[in-house]
Amino acid sequence: MDNRKLSLAIIMANVNRVKSLLESGRCSINEPGLAFCLPIIACVNHPPLHYSKNNDAARRKILKVLVAHCAHLNIQSENNGKTAAIVAAENGFLKCLQFLVQAGADLSLTSQRGKTALIAAAKASHYKCVECLIHHTGAELNVEDADGYTALMWALEREIVLQLCLRC
Repeated sequence: MDNRKLSLAIIMANVNRVKSLLESGRCSINEPGLAFCLPIIACVNHPPLHYSKNNDAARRKILKVLVAHCAHLNIQSENNGKTAAIVAAENGFLKCLQFLVQAGADLSLTSQRGKTALIAAAKASHYKCVECLIHHTGAELNVEDADGYTALMWALEREIVLQLCLRC
């Protein structure tokens, strides 16, 4: 199956086109498309111009369509082992991350470099994603990545813990 059209529809944030391609049966929801990127991961990857940098609502709509058509929440990229939750967290897409968590994404999965979603969010200084993962999911703080850092260590280095403590 050819997922290039699906990838383009996702990149263009065209929800209706994504729906029609999936309903046509001409695309495979859990197979890579452009640049060998899985559709669910392409949806939360860094923004092309068609997405507002600070608004991930369009991405969340497309995620809902993908999940409704049986996209595997925990599928890992062959390139780096990242899941959609890890990519959403490292890019700071809070609404997408919240949706993935509510849909049942496994937050204990790690990339090939040992990153969990929490480590990715802390390392990238995405405070709201870190807060969401700690307060609402109980994500594990003491898992080490390939560099020997835990989410807590990354958060301390990025001063996220200080921000969290000041809010409590």
